[in-house]
Amino acid sequence: MASVFNFEVTNEDLLVRFSCPNHERRIAEIIRNLCIDTVNTDSAAKLLCRYTSETLHVKFSFDGNAQEGNDIRHEAVFFENTEYPLIVRGKGKDLEELSLAINDHLRTDGKDKSTIISTGDELYGSLNFHNQVGMTDFCISYKVKGEEQKKELKFMTEVLSYKLDYRSDLKTIISDIEHEYAMLSTSFLKDTYLSMRQGTGENNPLIWWQIFKSCYADIMAAARQIIDRPKRRLRSVAKYERAERMAYIPRELENEYQTHKDNPAHLYRTEELTLSHDTIENRFLKYAIREMARRFAVVKEHIMTAMHLDDPKRIDTSLEDMENELMQLSNNAFFRGVGQFKGFTQDNLVICDETGTRL
Repeated sequence: MASVFNFEVTNEDLLVRFSCPNHERRIAEIIRNLCIDTVNTDSAAKLLCRYTSETLHVKFSFDGNAQEGNDIRHEAVFFENTEYPLIVRGKGKDLEELSLAINDHLRTDGKDKSTIISTGDELYGSLNFHNQVGMTDFCISYKVKGEEQKKELKFMTEVLSYKLDYRSDLKTIISDIEHEYAMLSTSFLKDTYLSMRQGTGENNPLIWWQIFKSCYADIMAAARQIIDRPKRRLRSVAKYERAERMAYIPRELENEYQTHKDNPAHLYRTEELTLSHDTIENRFLKYAIREMARRFAVVKEHIMTAMHLDDPKRIDTSLEDMENELMQLSNNAFFRGVGQFKGFTQDNLVICDETGTRL
């Protein structure tokens, strides 16, 4: 069994430990897939990441080897599609209000069945960046019992891909997108981001509008097609009926029937299969339409501000028509039986062999 690699970040109050039993395997895969020559300094640099912190007294330790300084370069720890068991606890001090945020996204709020749990004085769980790569910022907030001021431990590092050299390949892809869409420079990742120059190019809302208006008609047509012919799945629905309304008494209810057969008002719980359109695809459509309606309202406000208009009736009537159409579609009765979209969990299938097996 392979040894477990431990990456630790500490300050005077707490210990943050990430574990990874697949670390050696990931290092071997990135060396093989990126054809890294570990003897060549330039080639071996593809394995290195920066580990930095702006807070005081922060130390990094790699599998028991402590490193001095708050801005160091070391072999990568974090990779895409890899599980990292995490634990945060006090170093001889009683903590409270312990929480974790990654790139300003709170990960311990208890919503959406988070895999990271905070008990107040201890934090534990499992972290997986899935298919996201790039820079990532960690912030652990806490209070030491008996002290009023809240403290933070912050550090930044990088999530690498073991399939491709994202530092060059992914930025080339983004460069092509920028060229196509008027120097679009915006982050599209959730828990990671790419270090791009800020302040160049046009304003993002206007760029979004340029892209959106070119495919608006296709989006509306596709959305209506899905609503008219939605994908459904069979699901079991509970029903409560009197015995006289049931076509027959199921075997599992025979004992209950013998007990309550003299009570005609007794309700028996049965289940029936019904077609439901509450599928992950329809949840995503609901989320996408409502998110577009929200963003469209922001862009419309931006256009009005740029044109120094205070009356919506003075702008192009097509904007009003598009906003009304988006609102009507987002409030369609079809979505009343569709739940909340919580994201896709499937692996990235871009790099697969001919049998569909993920490499």
